[in-house]
Amino acid sequence: IRGVGQFNKFAVLWVKLIGDVQFLQQIKNTTEQLLSERLKIQKDKRTGFKPHLTIGRLRRDKVNYKTFDVLKKLINENKNFEFGPFNVSQVKLKKSVLTPTGPKYSDLVF
Repeated sequence: IRGVGQFNKFAVLWVKLIGDVQFLQQIKNTTEQLLSERLKIQKDKRTGFKPHLTIGRLRRDKVNYKTFDVLKKLINENKNFEFGPFNVSQVKLKKSVLTPTGPKYSDLVF
């Protein structure tokens, strides 16, 4: 794991996965194919795969500009921070449903 980043104007915070990213791309492609075939979920149309782990989401209605400034500084200071290696023994596909009281997560099994 190396580096910190954000998607959607700081709504999603993540850490970058490095190493055998081609294997991660294969997992993504296979997962998308299975979801498309078995659950009729459309494939992601965005280009450019970014292997990452989501570490948090921010509710825009609960965050002020000062918080965004702190996060922007944190991300800029840690763009290349090396968290260190780790081994993955299992991957679970999670379903995330955003609700007014917060996200609800469940495992997808197929």
